[in-house]
Amino acid sequence: MSMLGRFSHTPIGVDIGGYFIKAAQLSGSRRRWRVGAATCFQRANPGAPVEQKEVCRLSEVLRRQGFRGQDAVVAVPPEMLLGGMLDLSSADSEAPIEQAARVELARVHGCDPQSFEMACWVLPPSPRAKDQRQVLATACRHSDADGLLDVLEGGGLNVLSLDSHARALQRACGPLLKNSTGIVGILDVGWNTGQLFVLRQGSVIYQRVLPEAGLGRLVKALAEALFLPPDELSLLLLGGGLEEEISRDGTESGEKLHDLARAHFATALDDLQTPLLYAIQQHPGTAVQGMLLVGEGASIPGLAEYLSESVEIKTRAVERSDLPECVGSLPDGCSAAGLVLAIGLAQFFW
Repeated sequence: MSMLGRFSHTPIGVDIGGYFIKAAQLSGSRRRWRVGAATCFQRANPGAPVEQKEVCRLSEVLRRQGFRGQDAVVAVPPEMLLGGMLDLSSADSEAPIEQAARVELARVHGCDPQSFEMACWVLPPSPRAKDQRQVLATACRHSDADGLLDVLEGGGLNVLSLDSHARALQRACGPLLKNSTGIVGILDVGWNTGQLFVLRQGSVIYQRVLPEAGLGRLVKALAEALFLPPDELSLLLLGGGLEEEISRDGTESGEKLHDLARAHFATALDDLQTPLLYAIQQHPGTAVQGMLLVGEGASIPGLAEYLSESVEIKTRAVERSDLPECVGSLPDGCSAAGLVLAIGLAQFFW
């Protein structure tokens, strides 16, 4: 951490999504962070694992756009993560939480307890699990982490840590959740998958990957229906999305865009509702207060309204006013909701 007069700057939070690479660096202090630098650019091969040449390009962009240094905290791709909610019995009560969780997670996934790095946290007590300690754990195998680090560091980044989406989003959205007394959902609308994180008392109590919600599937369906290239379709989707007056523009393409977009997200509704209902059942007397949208597809016009109506939960995308004060404007093509994960990664040490 470097000192800039009275201010410091964080490592660079790097979110390598399926369609965009986003990065953010904060300056200031815990009491008042500012987004000192941010960038967002389209990937050369959307949906594919990141390659070293892409990281080299990222390093060049960081140097050109005012980022300080090459120290970075990077999100682990969801497909590399092991995880689960673990019920630790009274027999585990004398063992340290992390040790007991590591053994149980290894058992669930059929691997050696020493073959992965893990983060875990104890969940708020549930009346339905009186005799058990519930722990949520997330981990990455050493073999996967080593391969990813080779690519990242070969491209010029100095990776201080790898982090999970759950912990980074919890940090970034903390100020928005500090007054919540019930259950809140965070839906990360990504290119390859969607991810739902359910929080109570500021902690993630449940997480679920929603493969059907990935934007890549929708763009592929639109490409087959409209005979348009993916880049053009992505712009149409972000410009029209699910808003009827925009996407239903009287043309055949507009009709198909609207109908396919709504049908795509309708398939994910069951996967979205089940975890929220489970959380309510585990914590009687609580209610779902709302849901935040983040990620590459969070700003699709009409998506928040569609989900609000469908699941009957107040839903909105994270907006610029929700972020730490931003020096200058956000980069072209980058929404506030799209930067949330990168900001949470940048806050790793705070």
